[in-house]
Amino acid sequence: MSPEVVAERAVTYVSDVPLHARPAAVFMDRVKRFKARVTVAVEGGDKPPADARSLMRLMALSITKGTRVVIRAVGEDAETAVAALTGLIERDFRDP
Repeated sequence: MSPEVVAERAVTYVSDVPLHARPAAVFMDRVKRFKARVTVAVEGGDKPPADARSLMRLMALSITKGTRVVIRAVGEDAETAVAALTGLIERDFRDP
């Protein structure tokens, strides 16, 4: 059995709108497209990483413009998931 793929990348949250209901729901919907287990954490924050499939846990991170966010994924499509999710944040939740 091959080891699980792990991918991680930090990105700056650029949206003027904090990561609350609508943007968190968009993010969570995108996460569901992947098999990998994805977590989100605030870089240097005191809160534990949040399961990216949980709206409430994402919102509890209190992410606002300028916050450095760490996206971590574990699973066969981890690298693709991290690239897509960090890209989504960098594009302010707009599709390419």
